[in-house]
Amino acid sequence: MQASPSLIEIYNMEKHYIKNKLYNTSVLRVVDGISLSISKGETFSLIGESGCGKSTLGRIIGKLLTPTTGKILFEGRDITKLVRKKDKKLQKDIQYVDKEASFKWIKRYTVFKMLEKVLETHEMRSNTNGHCLTSHLLNSMGLAHIAYHPIQGLTPGERQLVNIACAFILQPKLLILNDPLSGLDLSVQSQVLNTLSHLKKKRAITYLFISDNLNASYCISDQVAVMYKGRIVEKGTVSQIYEEPIHPYTQALMSTIPSIYKRERIVLKGAPPSLSSPSNGCPFYKRCPFAQEACKSRQPLLREIRSGQFVSCHLYT
Repeated sequence: MQASPSLIEIYNMEKHYIKNKLYNTSVLRVVDGISLSISKGETFSLIGESGCGKSTLGRIIGKLLTPTTGKILFEGRDITKLVRKKDKKLQKDIQYVDKEASFKWIKRYTVFKMLEKVLETHEMRSNTNGHCLTSHLLNSMGLAHIAYHPIQGLTPGERQLVNIACAFILQPKLLILNDPLSGLDLSVQSQVLNTLSHLKKKRAITYLFISDNLNASYCISDQVAVMYKGRIVEKGTVSQIYEEPIHPYTQALMSTIPSIYKRERIVLKGAPPSLSSPSNGCPFYKRCPFAQEACKSRQPLLREIRSGQFVSCHLYT
C-alpha cells in the first residue's frame, strides 16, 4: 500500500525560554530538536509525562507559538514565518482545541448561534448555507438536542464537544487536540472519542492528539510518538508502541496500563530532570536501569530499529 503524502512536516524544531533568577540565567529547552512528519488522514498522537514539551510542540505546529529554530511545512508550503492572525486560509486549515473549553464573554450564546458566529468571523456564513452546515454538524455530533441551549448551562462534556464543533465547522485539514479529555469522567471521554472517530470517517481530516491519557491515545491513534524532556525517544505505529515498546522509558510508560499482556510494572527511580539542566547525553540516562557510559556524554539519534519503528537509545546503535 502506498503511503499517504505528508500533511505536516517539522524539522529540527526547538523552543527555548530564558529563565532568570537573580541574574542566574538558564535556558529552558522545552522542545529540543524534534523532526517528524504527519500523513494526511491519520491520527498522530504525542504522549509522555506532564512537562515533556508535547503541548508546546502542538502550539508551535498550530502557529500559536513561534519556535526558536526549526522549519514547518504544511502541504509542502513553508509556514514557519507566517503569522496566523494574518493568514485566513491557515486559520481555517489548522485548528487548535485546548484542554479546557473557554468561551469567555459569549457564554450567553446558544450553541447554534455560537457556531454561526464562528462561520461569520471566518467569512464562511452565507445565510442558507451556513444554517444548513451548522444543523448538519450538530446532528452528526449528536448535539441537536442542545442546539438552542445557552453555552453557560452546558455540562463540561457538552462544552468540550461544542469546543470541537467550533473547530470542525471550519472544515480544517489538521485538527490539533490538546488533552481534550482532561477533567471529563470516563463515560464522557468515551463519547468524545466516539464523536472524533465518527467525524473522521465522515470527512478526510488529520488529527494531532496530545494527551497524558494512554488508553485514549491507544483507542484513537494510527501513529504515536513518545516524548521525554523535549525530545522524541520512540515513534511508530500504535501497535508497535503499545504492544512492542523498545525504549526503556516507553516500556516503563506502557507498564502502567492494565492489559492482557500482564506486563510487570516498571517503577522508575527519581523525577524527570529539569528542562533547564544541560545534558549532552541521553535525557533519560539518570533514570534508566540500562544506562551505559555513552549515555552520559552522547545524545542518541532517532534510528529505525524495526520497519516504521524509530528509537533514540544507545542500546540499539
